[in-house]
Amino acid sequence: MHLQVMDRLRSRLAQSLTLKTMAWLGFPVVGISGLAIAFVYFHALQEAEFQLRQDLQRHLRDRSRHDHDIFKLAESNHKILKTDLMERLKQPMLPDVVTRFGKQMYQWNDQTYRNFPQGKDSKAFPSLQKATIFVGPQIHLMSDELKGQILLFEELTSLYGRAWYSHYNNTWIKVTKMCP
Repeated sequence: MHLQVMDRLRSRLAQSLTLKTMAWLGFPVVGISGLAIAFVYFHALQEAEFQLRQDLQRHLRDRSRHDHDIFKLAESNHKILKTDLMERLKQPMLPDVVTRFGKQMYQWNDQTYRNFPQGKDSKAFPSLQKATIFVGPQIHLMSDELKGQILLFEELTSLYGRAWYSHYNNTWIKVTKMCP
């Protein structure tokens, strides 16, 4: 059956000038069209890859500039905080430091001091309004001067941290020894 169809097609091709011309022109057109489609596809793919690389480079450049600006801002903010801290440490300690410290600080079972009662849900702490305080267990002798410094650090961290929160989600003061 298949051979009969092919034989009939061959005989029609041999007889019809139109079919001969269409076959003679059709195969090259299909070949050229296939090559053109392949060329357009690979060219579009190459352009998309080039554009993606350009976008990635632009993003990295912008992100680098943004991070650099934030770092510079952090440096200048640190200088402001340090200046304020050093000036405040030179001032005489307020007389109610021991009372205020006793009202704000809680000693936990792990021998740390925090300004949040142990066992209370941490989500209840107003962390956007107040700084959290952590005094490690290695601090055993808690002098009135150290208590005053801890309260000062909490006050400054709450004040500056809240102002800087839009750029930095954490602001802290870490002290490894008692300040002068």
